[in-house]
Amino acid sequence: MASLFQSIHEKKKEEALFWAYELYYSGFEEHVASFLSTIYHQSFWSLEPKLKKYIDKWQMGCITQPEFVGNMVVNMCSPARK
Repeated sequence: MASLFQSIHEKKKEEALFWAYELYYSGFEEHVASFLSTIYHQSFWSLEPKLKKYIDKWQMGCITQPEFVGNMVVNMCSPARK
């Protein structure tokens, strides 16, 4: 989880995707979804408030659709738009 957090904050997309899917496919689907949502709400919400509706939707779908994990990570690793 710490490596995932650090990778996202350093905008290292490929590394963040690796850690997110490593955790996801190790059986921690719900934990990854919750953790990514927490990272967004605590660190990125003020930069990307319009992304909230998608993050919330993706978090709910992460359990059955692993591509939502990738969507969350990629969006948080993208440069902030203004």
